[in-house]
Amino acid sequence: MDNTDTLEQGLATAPRSVWGRALWMVVMALFYQFAGTLLGLLAMAQLVLAPATGKPNARLCRLASSLGRYLCQIACFVGYSSEQLQFTMARWRRDVSQP
Repeated sequence: MDNTDTLEQGLATAPRSVWGRALWMVVMALFYQFAGTLLGLLAMAQLVLAPATGKPNARLCRLASSLGRYLCQIACFVGYSSEQLQFTMARWRRDVSQP
């Protein structure tokens, strides 16, 4: 484990004050809005591409799944179900088996 991993773990698991958490909740809510908009744009792109090619675009499917997991993770943090900060303070998760 290198220093970057240690720093990310520390930031993701360090206890926060209420005000510090409130700040992160606002930041994460902004990221949630951006990611939700991006997911909507991906859905519209799939709606156009799927009939044109006869099948959904696999790369867009993976990106949409990844964004959906990211939105779920943010919702868990903002709703106090999780203490772990998400992408921007931790690595982007590519594993499709975990929310």
